[in-house]
Amino acid sequence: MDKTIVDNFSRSSGRYDQFADIQKLLQDDLIDWIKKDGISYQQILDIGCGTGRLISDLAKDFPLAQVFGLDISFAMARISRAKTSSCVVADAGQLPFHSGSFDLIVSNAAYQWVGDLEKAFHQAYCLLKPGGFFFFNCFTDKTLEGLRKCFKIETNSLPDKELIISSLSRSGFNSWEIKEKSLNKNFSDLYAILSWLKNIGANRLAAKPLFLTPARLAMHNDVYCRQHRIDKEVYANFEIIMVKAERKIGTDTFSRTKSVCP
Repeated sequence: MDKTIVDNFSRSSGRYDQFADIQKLLQDDLIDWIKKDGISYQQILDIGCGTGRLISDLAKDFPLAQVFGLDISFAMARISRAKTSSCVVADAGQLPFHSGSFDLIVSNAAYQWVGDLEKAFHQAYCLLKPGGFFFFNCFTDKTLEGLRKCFKIETNSLPDKELIISSLSRSGFNSWEIKEKSLNKNFSDLYAILSWLKNIGANRLAAKPLFLTPARLAMHNDVYCRQHRIDKEVYANFEIIMVKAERKIGTDTFSRTKSVCP
């Protein structure tokens, strides 16, 4: 993962829970989907656990399970460790656990920051026990589309739906279910959107930092407010894909570019 992204999340760790309302909503949707099957999971891993909100809820919903967390940011993981001692600092593409360790792996709003999705999904596949499930959600490239157009950002670092699905299929999974979700969040103006993104550590809009003078930023604000106004507020859009994948028993398939699980 890009070091700038890691640093942004580390700096926002102390205020993340106060501002990450959309992430909390997506987390609740994820938990509802997991609980719907009525399975009593015993070994659970949360990839990209952040401040540990999902870990805490999973521990309540599955009181007999061991719940582990993992995050790339040391600052985030340190906060999460106050909620569970079983939290490590690691990358989603290099998971420090033995193959077949978990019967449930979850991730809330983290994989959009991962560079090599196929490798990361393959890691999750290998860590699952046969018959285990992988639930995750991910912001897609349609997220903040209006904002990117306003700043004329042509290169989008967020993955599209096709990349997510093709990465799943090449990683070993051959059974999955998909849901898609669209959300709008209202703000007073463009300045408020940018401030919110900074407060949750998601202020990496382009491959390179945007350097804007106050005058140019004011100009962009005027344009955005004209194009995205609802009554006295403006909105930002978010597009999310939700996935439930299973490591089926006895049906392992792998990309030629990936090794089998150890």
